[in-house]
Amino acid sequence: MKKLFILTAILCVSLVFSQNPISGINMLKNAKWPSQSSGKTIINVSWENPTADNAQERQWVKEAVEYAWEANTNIEFVGWDEATYGTKGIRILVNDYAHPHTKGLGTQIDGLENGMELTFNFLGSYKCPTNREFCIKVIAIHEFGHALGLAHEHNRTDCLCGEEPQGTDGGFYVTPCDLESVMNYCNPKWSNFGQLSELDLIGIQKIYGKPGNLKDLVELDEIRLVPCGNNTIYDLHQMKQIVKNNPNFDVTYYTEEDKPVPQKAVNNLPNIYTIRFFHPDDEAKANDLKNMLVASGYAERDIAIENMLPKMSKTYPKYIEIWKK
Repeated sequence: MKKLFILTAILCVSLVFSQNPISGINMLKNAKWPSQSSGKTIINVSWENPTADNAQERQWVKEAVEYAWEANTNIEFVGWDEATYGTKGIRILVNDYAHPHTKGLGTQIDGLENGMELTFNFLGSYKCPTNREFCIKVIAIHEFGHALGLAHEHNRTDCLCGEEPQGTDGGFYVTPCDLESVMNYCNPKWSNFGQLSELDLIGIQKIYGKPGNLKDLVELDEIRLVPCGNNTIYDLHQMKQIVKNNPNFDVTYYTEEDKPVPQKAVNNLPNIYTIRFFHPDDEAKANDLKNMLVASGYAERDIAIENMLPKMSKTYPKYIEIWKK
């Protein structure tokens, strides 16, 4: 398939890509937080209404999340300060009358005001069956499972659980239905008392990797060169040679578009050079590529990075295009 026309078809037809086979415990498609080129996923966490009075409870939440999710995956939660206008990541509202919940799964709540609501004093209908610290920590671990993209385990069609489904079913399964999951309402231990089960660990590590599993290289399956005018391919050949000679980049193969680019597609390009990426994990790789080219002498103002995800229905991992007007 000529991938140029996967792109230019945006102008007239819907896109068709191979779906990245990332799967896990009941995980929502395309809700995974993107990783850096190193392999680590960094997620900002903030509070909508932090006060001195809830400082201890906020610390309990942080400790629980770091213990359960951060210590067992290649994820780092950062920030934990007050949210302001435009703050990205997971934004938490303390609402003592709320039933704890998130307003979506994974990246659906990225930057969403009040994207997660937690109760510390249980003044509403939702009550704590034991001591407050234990409840706050167990609830935080469960809700951060949603924030990482996990749906309720008992929603799965293969679980045969008597509990009514709650919220969205994720659809990605790589483990059997897990009665002991922190995400399963049918677990006889309430949210497994905040302990990730063996299958929880297998599933979440499949999605986000094991702790400390960092990559030394920027790995790509393909870089496609797209010349948009006469003789522009020669400049792209030079750029390709720079990438090939850089030891920090491991590219399996390079391809070139050999058909004319529609003028409308050229006119829509934001800059002289445009680096396009098609999977959340590849945004960091596109930025690494731009920074390397700038360090090699290209002007930063001449290179744009374009996120193609809003224009497509599926993702295409480890694939980047470089367009030259």
